[in-house]
Amino acid sequence: YRFCAAILFAALWLAACSTSAPLPTDRSTKLSVVITFSILSDLVHQVAGNHIEIRTLVGPGSDTHTFESSPADSVALADASLIFENGASYEIWLDPLYEASRSSAKRIVMNDGIELLKLPEQDSGDHGGDHAGDHGDEHGEVDPHLWQDVQNVMKMVEHIRDALVENDPEN
Repeated sequence: YRFCAAILFAALWLAACSTSAPLPTDRSTKLSVVITFSILSDLVHQVAGNHIEIRTLVGPGSDTHTFESSPADSVALADASLIFENGASYEIWLDPLYEASRSSAKRIVMNDGIELLKLPEQDSGDHGGDHAGDHGDEHGEVDPHLWQDVQNVMKMVEHIRDALVENDPEN
């Protein structure tokens, strides 16, 4: 009887050891990532899941064209390991903010390797203000809204994947 009880106890103990849940990951060990705007943040989150610590500068309902940084944004950049940005002059405020923060985070630019669409030329006639024309003055001659083309999004996801694999291979 004691022999059977000892074997049963050992079996239960071994089973408990082998099925125990992993210990939760300490937040401080997660890769710290800053993302410039919410659409890009959604893409990064879909690729990385909960394996990184994400800080989005321009959240849902906010506009990158009117974004004004805060001291907390500068601190976030200074503490980050990676910064994911659209590029193509979409975040015209990022270069000065990055420099002011004295960040050494690696910047991952989504438009690398993507052929940007040219914005339509505007004639001098008054047509009530075209959205593309409004952004054309701010962004130059190309359309920086990369995520509006599925082929571009596929390339963006490759950039995200590659940067995360390189900088956080364990996850």
